[in-house]
Amino acid sequence: MKTAARIAVIIPFYQSEPGILARALDSIRAQVLPPGVRLQVIVVDDASPVPAMAEMAGYDDDDRITWRSIRQDNAGPGGARNTGLGYAAAIGNARYAAFLDSDDEWTPDHLANAVAALDQGYDFYFSDHRREGHFDSYFAMIDLMGLVTPALWDRGAVLDDATRGFAPHALDPVFLREYLSQSSTVVLRMASQGHQRFDPELRHASEDRMMWIQIALSGARICVSTRSEVECGRGVNMFYESLEWDSPGIVTRLGSQLLFGQKLVRLPNADAGSGARAGLREKRDLYSYLLVRNLLKGRPTGLRSLRPLMRRDPLLPLRLPFLFARFALAKRRGG
Repeated sequence: MKTAARIAVIIPFYQSEPGILARALDSIRAQVLPPGVRLQVIVVDDASPVPAMAEMAGYDDDDRITWRSIRQDNAGPGGARNTGLGYAAAIGNARYAAFLDSDDEWTPDHLANAVAALDQGYDFYFSDHRREGHFDSYFAMIDLMGLVTPALWDRGAVLDDATRGFAPHALDPVFLREYLSQSSTVVLRMASQGHQRFDPELRHASEDRMMWIQIALSGARICVSTRSEVECGRGVNMFYESLEWDSPGIVTRLGSQLLFGQKLVRLPNADAGSGARAGLREKRDLYSYLLVRNLLKGRPTGLRSLRPLMRRDPLLPLRLPFLFARFALAKRRGG
């Protein structure tokens, strides 16, 4: 690297068990950094039951890494990342911002690979990742090459044997169609993208996907690595803890995903091959069915998720019985 660079590492923290954060912090310590690169770790304690400060005992500043903790009222993962971005911007000396969830771990070469790619003139970097018990390669699971298409991939600039760089807007349709970049794999250039913020209304799901879509639509130059550089952990995770229909948080999560869908269809060219509107109807029907189902069982869980949805669809509460019946009928016919 020609000049010294500082990377702000932003970690939203909300955990109910001690000891989880140490794995993420140890993976930061293990980074094999290019000469001159320094890290500013910013752990944003989002009113966590286990305080971040207690988890960070023993992580002292040195000539490679400085460690900071900020505690705030609970604002969700997007709100916590926004606090970290604001702190990094206020300091003003970060060239890049990297995101790491508090229960995830980086491979030792993650930041070095990201810097090598971004230093070739790119704004946004992400890589493959794995999650034990779910998939060994996220890119294989979503069929990245089927989404990007081999022809489009081959048109990308070859940055190294695993990384391609793409011109502005080349990947817009792919970002609109699929969740591509898990948060812990993302590194972005502060000068061009440091002003972007996560949507605070999407507290329980899709706040990261909306952020990456906004970055793509802004004309960012994006580079993608097929290396698996993140091992996802098993701490508090709203999405993976609410996959079952009877899980306590499923209505809240679906409410955020439905709100995301309502916002997505209002973006420019959002329906160009993405099927956004068709997907929105499916999400609304499932959300309505599970919300009414919970209410009939005497469980008002998820009612608060109605409020932001009603700002865009004021008649939704009146339509809930119809949407419930439509989904139930379709479910019965489908067996």
